[in-house]
Formats: sequence, structure tokens, C-alpha cells
Amino acid sequence: MTEIIIIGVIMFFIGGIMWLNTGSPSKKKSREDLLKDLARVLDGNLEPLENFENSYRISFVFEGYAFRYEDVESMGFKDKIYKSYLKIDTDTKLTLIFGEKQRTKLIEHAKSHSHGIVRLPKAFSEFGATSNNASLAQAFMDDAKVIKIFKKFAGFDPWGKPRMLMRVSEGTIVLTFDSEAGGLHKPMRYVTETSIIEEYLDQLIVLVKRLESL
Repeated sequence: MTEIIIIGVIMFFIGGIMWLNTGSPSKKKSREDLLKDLARVLDGNLEPLENFENSYRISFVFEGYAFRYEDVESMGFKDKIYKSYLKIDTDTKLTLIFGEKQRTKLIEHAKSHSHGIVRLPKAFSEFGATSNNASLAQAFMDDAKVIKIFKKFAGFDPWGKPRMLMRVSEGTIVLTFDSEAGGLHKPMRYVTETSIIEEYLDQLIVLVKRLESL
């Protein structure tokens, strides 16, 4: 009986030491800690994002291409909200914006920015698109691989309105992630599978190569 008690005490202390080393299973990592972990995975440089409070950028290189991952804090109606973006530059000045089809704002945006309307395939029947270089954007969106990638990031917001998470802004391809960890495309700071991160990066590289080839 004494031996059982001694063994139990030893196991208790071993378990306590392991708990202290690993932390409580229910303890959540802070946003900053998650970003530090992501920077290590990406072998990138984590730094404050200028002109934004409590916001960060991770600059890194993958397959010879320079990427930026930005994690931005802003104030909502009541609480702070966080948005994150994966960005990669191209050698173009193309801007390609998506919006709800036939919305007045989309037409006004096209007129005010001297944008042309881009025809989209049936897969994007809920969307309209405008561009500062309609002919280049049209050739880009006529490519089967491009359509397949953009389709993965087309969906609806919580209010049922069409939402495109991918866009091109002044030559920079931007992938916007869902605000919360429960979204289909959750912020990369929550992604633990390297293969998923690399899939995002590979898809943006495909878009860059196609756009720069036109």
C-alpha cells in the first residue's frame, strides 16, 4: 500500500512539472504569440505596421516571391475587430474590384475611377467587377486557372450579400481572410497546418505568373 502511495505522489509531481512546462491545455495563446509562431513558420520578419495601432506585418519570401501578411486591429461599433491580409506585388498597376452585381455603388465606382466593366463567367453570377485596365483584367479573368482560384474565395457575408475575398489593388494581389477563427478562410495566425499555408501562397504565385504573362 505504501509503495502505491509513493508511486502516486511521484506521478503527481511528474504531471505537475509537465503541466508547468507546457502550460494549461485550456490556456489560449495571445494574438501576438500566434503571430510570433507564424513568423517562425514562415521564416519571416514580424514588425509593427506603420500608421495602425496594435497591428503587425510579417514579411517573408516563399519560392523566390516576396509576400506580406498583415494583421490589422481597428475599432468596430462596439468592440475591436481584426482583419488580416496576404499580399504579393506584381509588375503591373492593375486594379480589379469585385462587388454585388448591378449594384449602383459598383457602377458609380467605375465612373468615378474611370474604370471599365469586366465580364465575369457564369461561376460569378452574383458578382460584378470593374478595373482600371479592363482589357488586361478581362484577359486575366478569362483564364481557367485564375477562375478556379478566385472561385475558392467567392462567397456570401453574414447578411447574404456576395463577398469576394480576393482582389487586385494597384498591382498588388490581396487575399482577405475571414475575421474570426471559425471562418472557412480563417486568419493565418490560427492555421497550424503548413500545407494549408503553402496552398495559399502557391495560389497567389499562380495568379502573379499569369498576370505578368499578359
